[in-house]
Amino acid sequence: GHTLAGAVPFTVGDAPPATGYADLVREVDRAALAAQSPPPADLVSRWLVLTALIALTGAVLFSPLFMATPRMAAARERTSMRRRRWLIVLILFAAVSFGLEALARAGHGGLPALMAGRFGLTFGVRLGLLAGLFAIWRLGRETGWAGPLLGAALLLSQSANSHSAAEPTALPLLADWLHLAFTSLWLGGVAQIALIDAPLAARAADPGARADLGALIARFSPWAMLCVLGLALTGLAQSAAFVESIEALWSTAYGRALAAKLILFAVLLAFGAAHQFILAPRLRELRARSARAADPSPGVRRAARLFSASAAAETLVGAMALLAAGLLI
Repeated sequence: GHTLAGAVPFTVGDAPPATGYADLVREVDRAALAAQSPPPADLVSRWLVLTALIALTGAVLFSPLFMATPRMAAARERTSMRRRRWLIVLILFAAVSFGLEALARAGHGGLPALMAGRFGLTFGVRLGLLAGLFAIWRLGRETGWAGPLLGAALLLSQSANSHSAAEPTALPLLADWLHLAFTSLWLGGVAQIALIDAPLAARAADPGARADLGALIARFSPWAMLCVLGLALTGLAQSAAFVESIEALWSTAYGRALAAKLILFAVLLAFGAAHQFILAPRLRELRARSARAADPSPGVRRAARLFSASAAAETLVGAMALLAAGLLI
């Protein structure tokens, strides 16, 4: 019959308000939940940083993994200028996001005090890594592996500032870094296809552009499936470390953010399944037809436009998932 859990409200100095015990408990719970949620400016800055890191790392991974083969030579030539513009935009976006994060975290202590600590060291390292990526862009070496290594280091800087870094073992930190890497390869790759390859293929007069899109999807899909498996495993490892029970998924701010992220992850899986089992086979079939005909049928263009719209929607849902992930940092 003894009470084993609950909250005990109390005050220091003034007498408590004349309300019932249940009302006081609800007030304490609301205050505790509010304390768990970051300020709006902090949340927006986290989301911007995550989005920049995922998109930028995905961009530097995309060319070496999927475009640096003889089969993709024509597509690489066709999309190189737009891909270079996209990369410099992402580098600038990341730099601005890092600056906004610093301003949001400065708080009452001021920016000099923040930069004198661990955050300042991380900030300097990140700017150095961005300078390295800019040098790669300037030299036109996007298809090499120096860019992916710098992107991996950027992701590690994010993991080093997360909850996982405070754990006594290195396993949560490794799981967090791998989770970010899988997310970058998947969502960053989808963004590349949605914003660069698919729109160009849908509008191009050359039927070879749509054939190249089909080949790119066939090359990207196995990696996307690997990323989904990796995200599931690393996500389970992180959940086990920070969510102690199923009830915590709706009783804590962290749990609710994780639940929202899981729902959006399920939506992303649905998009991936549609691409893998419906749109990609259709594009492969049409690719074979276009190889035999100089004038592509209207179905080829329709399939390319449908895939372009679907990939853009998947990118938008991925951005929403990153917003939920911003609450988990």
